[in-house]
Amino acid sequence: MMRVILLAVLSGCSIFNAPPDSYSDTAQPGAETEGPDTTPSDGDSVDTIGGDDTSSDGNALDCEQPVPPVPAPGECVKQQISCGERLIDTTEAGTRVMTDEEYASWYCYVFPEGDYSGSERIYHFRHPGTGTVTVELDSPCADLDLFSFQWEYWVTDQTCPTESNTLNCDVAKGSGGGTVSIFDNSVSNYLIVVDGPKPVSDIFALSVTCP
Repeated sequence: MMRVILLAVLSGCSIFNAPPDSYSDTAQPGAETEGPDTTPSDGDSVDTIGGDDTSSDGNALDCEQPVPPVPAPGECVKQQISCGERLIDTTEAGTRVMTDEEYASWYCYVFPEGDYSGSERIYHFRHPGTGTVTVELDSPCADLDLFSFQWEYWVTDQTCPTESNTLNCDVAKGSGGGTVSIFDNSVSNYLIVVDGPKPVSDIFALSVTCP
């Protein structure tokens, strides 16, 4: 009889001691799983906020941050600008082919407010012929004007117009920049000019929005 009781007591102890070991084993993997599930979520939200802030700051011009001047490859156009593009440039080391005489002869101005003897930046824009294109100049650092006119001979001859040519000119003037609207229902070539009535070397942003 004592032997039966002793076996029952021993087996009861082993059964009673088993659960703590099994709970300890299952709790450990569960704790390891929670960490990786929450960490990526936190990281993703931080990246999204940081991206928005960077994009906003990237569109603001810092007048104290100079842009390295890159000379034009010739005496006219520096580069092409396309639909949806926004570039930051400087009038420093630009071309010197546009003056008040050219702008007056093309009827950009009746009476130009300066001699435009400083350097300018000239860009080639190929209008897709889809309606009204908006070209915007952002120039918070200097007094710069924006000009646009159709000029097909840049593509064929790689030359800029002179005062002897007849052009239809659009201009946006004023402190801080401005916009010009270019309507065309066929593919055409235009020149976009950023120039100052007084000689000035400073940065600006130029963007093109197409329908």
